[in-house]
Order: sequence, then C-alpha cells, then structure tokens
Amino acid sequence: NRFVVLRGDQLFICAKEVKELSRADEVLDLSDYERCEEIRKLKSRSKKNHSKFRLQRCSTPGNTVPNLVFLAVSPEEKESWINILNASITKAKNRILDEELISQKLEQTERLLTQVRPDEDQRVKGGKLSTEAARAEAERLLKEATVSWNQAHKVLQEVQELKVLYQQLDPSHSVSPSNSTKKHPNRNSLM
Repeated sequence: NRFVVLRGDQLFICAKEVKELSRADEVLDLSDYERCEEIRKLKSRSKKNHSKFRLQRCSTPGNTVPNLVFLAVSPEEKESWINILNASITKAKNRILDEELISQKLEQTERLLTQVRPDEDQRVKGGKLSTEAARAEAERLLKEATVSWNQAHKVLQEVQELKVLYQQLDPSHSVSPSNSTKKHPNRNSLM
C-alpha cells in the first residue's frame, strides 16, 4: 500500500503518510499521462475488481513513466478519482499549451515593440524646412504616428492576452473542475 496525494497537476506517491510533500518518494507530472479509466474484468464477482482503475501513460516516444493501477475503497471513490484525475490531466496538458502560447505571444510582442520604435535616421535633426517640405514632413509624421498608434494598440492587446494567460496558469486562481475537489483539494488515498 502506498499513499497518493493529488495537488494541481502533480501526483505525489509516498510509502507512508507524510505531512510535507517534498518528502514524497515519487512526483509524477500528469501531462505525461493520457487518461484515467476503470479496469473491469468481465466475469469477476469480486468487489476488488470493480474498484480498480488505471492511469494510462501517453504513448509518445521517450515517455518512461509507468502505467499506474489503483484500488479504491468503493466504486463511488473510484469514480471520483477517475473524474478528478482526468480533469487534472486535461489541466496539465492545457498548462503546456498555455506556456507555448505565452512564449509565442512574447515573441510577437517583442517584434511589435521593435517595429514601434522609430529609427534614429528617420528623425529630423533640426534645420529649416520650406513650407511645402514642412507640410510633407508633417503628413509623414502623422502617418507614422497613426501606424505607431495602431502598433501600440496591438502591443497593448498582446499584453492583456498575456495577463489573462498568466492568471490562468496561476495555481492560486485555479477553478476546480468538480465539487469533490472543492471539498478535498488534496485527495489522499491508498494505492
């Protein structure tokens, strides 16, 4: 028997019950798993066989995490664990996608910022201009300001999107997928 603690999108496995998760024997990232499903033997009448479920690892090359088999105390507990683990697996996979999206948004924002900054060569460095030249320069500056304003607006939108993504990744703002996780945010059970 081993103790299992689910915290966010990580599964902590311990030989005995511990108060500090840093002392766990194993820490598994649920993004390495594909799904959680029940195991049922067709002609078995044993209640143990009706309370088994499995955490199925992803079949991606290089993934060395093991498939895990659990034995729940009751069919209700089994269903609860399956639902919570599947929700956590989805959250872990979304976290990875969000991190990739954030890095793409940061690169795009940096490109937009470099486009918004004017070149030193484009600035007028004093001297007197004729009225016609001054008017042409004013129109050019107005167009440049309009383009810069539009680019600045795009940068602001990118920053706002990044802010939303960071808030989604912040575990203190996470919304739990079911009432059972609200009641038991750190589920403990025997494995």
